Amino acid sequence: MSQIHGKKLAAEVISDLSAPQNIFQHYDFPTCFNCENCKIEKNCRYFEILRIEKKVNEMSVKNKISYKQILKL
Repeated sequence: MSQIHGKKLAAEVISDLSAPQNIFQHYDFPTCFNCENCKIEKNCRYFEILRIEKKVNEMSVKNKISYKQILKL
């Protein structure tokens, strides 16, 4: 993962996996999807997270990532 997304993001993902209940604690997410009148629009990370999730899912399918092995790191 670090070779594709960089060491910083890989370290963050590994850190987040150790406490899954806090995985999205640093992100603001919309609750209404009324983006035209959104109060958090400038800080919204929803679509950024979706892009990351899509990349991780694609790489997981392509490389058969074992999340059990990742958790052991």
